[in-house]
Amino acid sequence: MIRPRPGLSRRGITNEIQVNEKKLFYGALKGMVSSLGDPYTVFMDPQIAQEFNEDLTGTFEGIGAEIGMKNDILTIIAPLPDMPAEKAGLKSGDKILFIDGDSTMGLSVDEAVTRIRGEKGTEVVLTIARDGLEKAEDITITRGKIIVKSVRKELRDDGVYMIKISNFNEDTKDLFNEAVRE
Repeated sequence: MIRPRPGLSRRGITNEIQVNEKKLFYGALKGMVSSLGDPYTVFMDPQIAQEFNEDLTGTFEGIGAEIGMKNDILTIIAPLPDMPAEKAGLKSGDKILFIDGDSTMGLSVDEAVTRIRGEKGTEVVLTIARDGLEKAEDITITRGKIIVKSVRKELRDDGVYMIKISNFNEDTKDLFNEAVRE
């Protein structure tokens, strides 16, 4: 621990500020990376990096929705088909104002994902605003096991076989090759 010099508190008595070196180090790295101004370059602390790697397997526990920032507001980009978020009624464009009663103002997407994800069978309450709703609405979602299908295939009525890749997971190459062979 770093122990800065004692200082004055609001009451005028001296106190010692405790600084977590790990948080300080991660904060410095996050600041350096964000100063690049590249939206695709991010620093991930070990916990976030582990969750990211789990995402690449295409299986995790949570609500099953893609979220992002639109006009600095945490927003549902798309609920995944047949997953808890869609079943609970979340829609593309829903603005997430609170997660379990805590404001999302100033929260990064990574921080929000960490708060929304959780063990299968547990609940999370999202307070959302939606065009057409007079006031914000609480939606309770029971988390589940999320399996992201990165490759979808369909034979259209006009005889065209369509292969859609929605994201890249560890199994995407094999699923794509299987769809091509089909």
